[in-house]
Amino acid sequence: MIANHERNYGKNHRTYDIGHYIKLLEAKPRAIFNAAPVRQYVPKDVLQMYASKHGGQKLLLAYLKESNGLKETPDITVIPTQLNLYDQLIQEVNS
Repeated sequence: MIANHERNYGKNHRTYDIGHYIKLLEAKPRAIFNAAPVRQYVPKDVLQMYASKHGGQKLLLAYLKESNGLKETPDITVIPTQLNLYDQLIQEVNS
């Protein structure tokens, strides 16, 4: 199993599990304040507090990891790719 989510019955509404995005945010820390999962998970005033601090991106990432009980997740690898190369990527990973 890769992920498990509760079903969302609303229209045009996305629900994110912030734990699924931690590794991606580690790879792209400058995107942390604009990432939709972060904006949905973290209250606006907390985001502003971290944004105003020097090194706020790293501090917010540490907060997200701690609040989700994550220390390190070495078994998960984020591989950026284009969707048209998805099949090729899956073959490479499986081989």
